[in-house]
Amino acid sequence: MLGVGMPNLVDGTGLVAIGKVVTLTVSAAFVTFAVNRLAIDRGAPLAVKGYVGAAVISLASIAMVGGGLFSATYSGLTYKDVAELQLQQHAAAMRVHVTVRSDAAAEATRIAPGIRAIVGDLKAKADCEIASACLSGRGGGYGTVARIAEEQAGRAASIGRQVEAGEVARQTLLEELNTLLTSLDETLADDERDLRERRTRAQGIDSRIRQALGELKESVPLPLIRAYAGELRSGVSIPERPEAEARLSALLSRHGATLTALAASTEERDELVPAFPRKTGVTDTFSYIGHFLPVAAIAAVVDLVLPLVLWAYTFWALSWDVHQTLSQRGEIETSRRPARTPVTGAGSGAGNGTGNGHWKDRRPGRRNADARRDPRDDGDNHGFGQP
Repeated sequence: MLGVGMPNLVDGTGLVAIGKVVTLTVSAAFVTFAVNRLAIDRGAPLAVKGYVGAAVISLASIAMVGGGLFSATYSGLTYKDVAELQLQQHAAAMRVHVTVRSDAAAEATRIAPGIRAIVGDLKAKADCEIASACLSGRGGGYGTVARIAEEQAGRAASIGRQVEAGEVARQTLLEELNTLLTSLDETLADDERDLRERRTRAQGIDSRIRQALGELKESVPLPLIRAYAGELRSGVSIPERPEAEARLSALLSRHGATLTALAASTEERDELVPAFPRKTGVTDTFSYIGHFLPVAAIAAVVDLVLPLVLWAYTFWALSWDVHQTLSQRGEIETSRRPARTPVTGAGSGAGNGTGNGHWKDRRPGRRNADARRDPRDDGDNHGFGQP
């Protein structure tokens, strides 16, 4: 399994990359075999004999070697899938971000109608001042008040043209962003291309999306609109015409308040654009271990659980052999130990009822043997007569 996943962890192509893969795979296989073999063939018997250190070292060595082999195997088997999954998640995050920024820019479309209303109102007031002096209240004609009203209307019209140009640019940028997002999805879904090539193409598309997002933000001139709203709220100054100044300033202040409210409803979202994922590392694969849980489980069973189970069964088997050997020895010793009971017999004190006698072995087959044995052979005389 390690040999299958190792090529994904080694960069490069050709003989150098093949040499690296072969060297790492063979070295790992040799070390794993040697450590597991020693732990099972030497560590388990010593552990049965009571050497705690042998048990600890053998189990720890199996766990360390198996853990390292598992991490390399799992990472190699899932590396390309994790790298592709990271790119797909980035594409999804970019689509969400573009949607949020597009919605924010769409809210700015309400500003253009407000500006057009201001321009129309100011032009109407300028015409009214020329015709009937509705602002100054003095005769009418093209005087100072009418000229200032026309200047304010021209200023509003200039701001309105910038807002409308930004709206046109916004529509163009939104179409471009949708095209780029579609191209990003198609690039990541192109399985005929190598992952490295797809990553390079996706990074280029990502840069163009970022540039388009920056232009989209600039297409809505909110700072300019806020500055113009403040200018309207400050009013105008008309020397020696206090009544006309008050009427025109009140009119401009109302328009300024309306424009301020429209700009405030269009919030600038300073959310950071999702960063393009860095090159996938071995540790990144463990962040997706839940996504590839079956692969991780199989790798863990083969590289880590199996050696530990073999060691445990070897330890238990040897322990059972020792237990059986000790049990058999105990039974043999018990069978060899004579079990005697006192019986009355002929000889000294046999007929006086004192109960004195000799010990008789109850084991089968021993009675006839004792009957044939010469008591003198025992090296003492218990008062028995000759048979």
